[in-house]
Amino acid sequence: MPRRKMPANYDLSILLHPDLLAKIAAYAADNRIEALTPYILSAPILKTAALSEVSLNRLCVDYRDDFASWSNTSSPYYFLYRKLVRAKNSYALYVESVKLAFNVGELDAAIYILENVTYIHPQARFMYIMLCFSAGKSCLKDELALKREFKFREIESLGREIITHIEAIQPRREDTYSDTWYSEDFPECWEEHHWLEEFNGKRCRICILW
Repeated sequence: MPRRKMPANYDLSILLHPDLLAKIAAYAADNRIEALTPYILSAPILKTAALSEVSLNRLCVDYRDDFASWSNTSSPYYFLYRKLVRAKNSYALYVESVKLAFNVGELDAAIYILENVTYIHPQARFMYIMLCFSAGKSCLKDELALKREFKFREIESLGREIITHIEAIQPRREDTYSDTWYSEDFPECWEEHHWLEEFNGKRCRICILW
């Protein structure tokens, strides 16, 4: 007896619940963003599943060298980036923290976000330590743990990668001290920078904001 073919316009939601489809798409999301392309192009319900928070939460994007630039409103991927942040994708949250710290100026908010993804991505651990020192917060334990786990060359490589991420989010180049840099606590050197009017990208041996 010949098999009956499924109509091309058959509604998959009759066979599979949307939540189940989202979980299936989530497994594909573990294998980089390109793995979701067939879902997005196949049918509207599969596209919805691929772009669900369940799927986007697990989406692998840390291999993309250009991902940090997705956070810019001029990026063609900005809409997807915002969906990733809302889905609490760990790497998207890391990039969001970089943007909050170096573009918006919300240091404490960036540190708060990083606390939840510190041990998922090494870049997030490094950034967390940097921002804690900048805000005058104690994180010596985290710094020593990082040094024990990674070799010097690996930390140096992480530092260079983080620099590219900071540049990609279009950091503010001037007036970075001002009131927009908000933190409940901060190094004593901040007052010296303010008194000397060192606001224009200079560097300090104590903090990273100049």
